[in-house]
Amino acid sequence: MDAALLYKMLKRRSKHVIKLQREDFLFLYCVENDLRLDELTNEPDDDQNLPFDFSLSSAQLNIAKLLVEHKAFK
Repeated sequence: MDAALLYKMLKRRSKHVIKLQREDFLFLYCVENDLRLDELTNEPDDDQNLPFDFSLSSAQLNIAKLLVEHKAFK
């Protein structure tokens, strides 16, 4: 599915866009939420996992790199 269309459909419902395992979706999320990115990407999920930790533990290294590039972790 096209990233822009997926983003429009899910951006308000996705607690953690990392779990979608889509770099293109995450990039759109980072761009749109630039001013609140630190806050939004440091919110733990129901299992208390942070997005950066989840990306590493699920071997999503490109997503972890994207989070680092956008300074989206504490």
